[in-house]
Amino acid sequence: MDKKAEKREYDRRYRERNREKIAEHQREYGQTENGKKHLRINNWKRHGIIADNWEEVHAWFMEVDTCDICDCVFTRDRYNTSSSKCLDHDHSIKDDYNIRGVICNTCNVSENSESENRYVYPNGKGHRFQKRTNGKLFSKTFRTLEEAIAFRDAFDIKDYSLG
Repeated sequence: MDKKAEKREYDRRYRERNREKIAEHQREYGQTENGKKHLRINNWKRHGIIADNWEEVHAWFMEVDTCDICDCVFTRDRYNTSSSKCLDHDHSIKDDYNIRGVICNTCNVSENSESENRYVYPNGKGHRFQKRTNGKLFSKTFRTLEEAIAFRDAFDIKDYSLG
């Protein structure tokens, strides 16, 4: 048997003998700040988010307090809620930085555009189209989702004042 095979066999036997000890260590590590950070970053990677410096992305993510779309204040809870933070990314970009912003769970699961910072999401009066450009916000509410999507698809920044 070669050295790699011997090491794999040794590791397998160690895991079998110390299963409870390893599980306890993993539970404890997941409760630490460093453990939570690594779990969050690994989750982002599994979901296809691409970044050059994960430490900076995580620090920025933790600093943001309000949603980029609806400006709701994020809540921190053990479970995901409608106002939990999400790192939004462009699914069409597969080989470069694809992060668009930090948004709430409600805005993340709503119908949104493929292009940057153009969103259609439900609100109390119907569906809202919202676009943020250079810190200025343009927002319009429609009665149906179809109207909002049609407006979003026809939207051209040159034709509208973001006053």
